[in-house]
Amino acid sequence: MRKPGGLKNNRMMGMAGCALVLVLIIAGFLGRGESSAVPAVTDHAMGDKHSPAAAAAQWEQLMELAAGAVREDLQGTAKWQGAWPTLLSPEEAAGALASRLGLGGIREERVQGRTVYRASGDAEAIASSLTLTKFPGEDESYYVVLRMEGQGAGAVRGMKERIALSGESLADEGVRIQWNGALQGELNPEAAGQASAEQAVQSPLHRSLSTLEKGNWHALNLTAVEDYEDGGTISRSYTVPDMAISVASGGHQVSLQMAVHRNDLTGREEISLGSPLLTVEY
Repeated sequence: MRKPGGLKNNRMMGMAGCALVLVLIIAGFLGRGESSAVPAVTDHAMGDKHSPAAAAAQWEQLMELAAGAVREDLQGTAKWQGAWPTLLSPEEAAGALASRLGLGGIREERVQGRTVYRASGDAEAIASSLTLTKFPGEDESYYVVLRMEGQGAGAVRGMKERIALSGESLADEGVRIQWNGALQGELNPEAAGQASAEQAVQSPLHRSLSTLEKGNWHALNLTAVEDYEDGGTISRSYTVPDMAISVASGGHQVSLQMAVHRNDLTGREEISLGSPLLTVEY
């Protein structure tokens, strides 16, 4: 959700996977204010943690978390990313993936002294963008990122199928896929309801986060493990046994991060839900 006065609180979450992070930064994959976190998780070829089916199911869980708590005009962002060992040249590799994913022609760009191959396309209110770059010092290995974005409840629901299909396509081509997703939007004032005695003494941001937690605590068996707070933003990460995709963070396997941010221009509270972590600005 990038708009004037929107979700612009740039909070960088330094997490695992530093080597891959360096590749992403050099290649220019990370957008302004996005996290440099790359989950240290099981490759598709080594297990089913990041299988397309698991990712689609986790996206459904994020939608259930947002239902009622976030206004209908929410934004969804999902990414598949990972290493791809292949004998194809960079142009051939990028072209093969773009064709498989139904995207447009390849564009070659120079970003911070490195060549990046890009392709994009829009279908059914979902925008997709593909980037491919070579690993430093590797002759036959690339790093691939497929980003999908949708605005509004209908597009967000449609992304579930797109996540599954695109993940299958990338895995079939041999990409060692890893997934993350996020939903963002303004807090629905009706979700707060009547504050309890405990909530009445909390700050508005803590009260909103508490409301989100209490609405989903028992359904997902959330366990809060990490907190972050800075001025107009508060975020918390959780272990969630019912979410298959997780990332190691602070000695825990984190599957969910929730954040509440007060927009200084509108005075409204904005919600961000990320799995396994928030890797978009909030």
